[in-house]
Amino acid sequence: MLKACPPRSWTEDPILTAHLERRMQMDIAAQREIKLRMSKLPLLGYAGWASSSGLRMATELRRFWNEYFVRFGQYGPTSFPSSFNVLEAFVRFDKEFLTFLLPAEREHLLSFADYLEWYTASAYPEEPLSLVDVMADGVAYSYDFILGPDGPFLKAEEATLAIAGISLIRHGDELAMLLLAGESPPLPAGTEHEYGPGTAIKGKEGLTPSPDADAESRLLEGATGYSRVLLASRFDLSTKRNDVRYVLCDAGPSFHIATDDHEMLRASLSGRVSPLEYASLREAQAITLRRYIDLYSAAAACIYLPAFFIDQHRRVVKSEFMTQMGLEPKTSKVKRVRRDLGEEYFRSTAAVDCLSAAANVAAHEFAVAPPTLQFNSTGYWKALEPGEIGTTRNGRPIVGKTWVHRTEMWESTAPETFLARSTPVDDSADSGRLYIMRSPSHAADIYKIGITTRDVVSRKNELTGATSTPLPFEILASWSVGNVKAIENEVQRALAPYRLSPRREFFRLPLAELVRIIEPIVSRPKK
Repeated sequence: MLKACPPRSWTEDPILTAHLERRMQMDIAAQREIKLRMSKLPLLGYAGWASSSGLRMATELRRFWNEYFVRFGQYGPTSFPSSFNVLEAFVRFDKEFLTFLLPAEREHLLSFADYLEWYTASAYPEEPLSLVDVMADGVAYSYDFILGPDGPFLKAEEATLAIAGISLIRHGDELAMLLLAGESPPLPAGTEHEYGPGTAIKGKEGLTPSPDADAESRLLEGATGYSRVLLASRFDLSTKRNDVRYVLCDAGPSFHIATDDHEMLRASLSGRVSPLEYASLREAQAITLRRYIDLYSAAAACIYLPAFFIDQHRRVVKSEFMTQMGLEPKTSKVKRVRRDLGEEYFRSTAAVDCLSAAANVAAHEFAVAPPTLQFNSTGYWKALEPGEIGTTRNGRPIVGKTWVHRTEMWESTAPETFLARSTPVDDSADSGRLYIMRSPSHAADIYKIGITTRDVVSRKNELTGATSTPLPFEILASWSVGNVKAIENEVQRALAPYRLSPRREFFRLPLAELVRIIEPIVSRPKK
């Protein structure tokens, strides 16, 4: 079977190229098979997007997957962005369709403060290799954090950082992560990207920014005044070693990227900068990475999120989120997915484990020490011919590159204990909490939205008794707010199209959409 992208040695020989083209013209069966597979590629792209729960991390993983899917199909593997060096772990190469597809997913919704409280007080053994027993191999574990005015927040020089979510995936003893955060004040739109002079990087000459990538697209959804910052990194669980990290600051049309992946930098800049310019650039990259050291420390501390959900399983509320395919099951595209791709590509709902909110997180400041890890590199990625198959560090096949072990090591700034601060709860007479609750006895996507000036758990118990529901209410999310009645009125106006009855505070809509509507309202600065 021919490879998706023939090596350069083929295409550089005009006689051999003509011979291969002639053979393909004569092989009618091969032509028919290629045509059939190519006709299914748009369906694969649609199925990937339409299978999303709508939560932030599911969307973020699909943004990167779609970038690789399109670039590989149109420009080949030499066009991949540098983020692929880590985030290739979150996609899988499909040999039937010769393209990248999404892995299996497990999604979670929780309060970041809840996790920090557990992490700083838990007796869970600090042994990264224990995650091999906790996490299924090749499955993306995504954790979306409820954003609100009460944080918790991190600092980065003169900026404030709010962590919105993180995704983890394990292949053997290797753990890859992608963290999504917001930065305020936001990074100015149009900030220069990549690594140096404006000349195009080899293999990426034909790439242009998407028309959708503008000043608004750089902002973190649901967090007013925050621009998106992403952090990608990779760990070896058996040796407790971190290999590499990337910080990607969204500037709209492009990302401003900082990395300590020196081999990638050297390969990308080969022939474009002088040795002196390269040394200066490496120092600038190191300064940017140090700026976000607390963000990286937080990411390292989050590797035990899978263990947290197992430990707190009694608080987990399982919910089904409707996907786009589930909302439009009779459209022609969805019918074609089921007919041409098969039922395995049809995903009408996405299961999400929601952690019932704790009564109150007592601390307003967490001093968090990240896991004890080594921060150096023992290898690097080597580019291969387009379409050529290499291997990851743990032997998994990958297209267009291969992992090379080496004996020398570089050292990088290790994460340190960081402070995560919550905004103190407003004790004024009109302060309170806005909450989302649900009883498993109610139909899917029906939620109770309300306010209380007491603790949310007392209100939950009160509702369970007052409504005589056979199964108790569970707290899915809550926010501390000032001027609580005004906030409640604004939220209810925004949710009016989804209200089941004018006399009751029950609403029918997907939880992801519900959170997306509420977060910008409660996150606005208090007047």
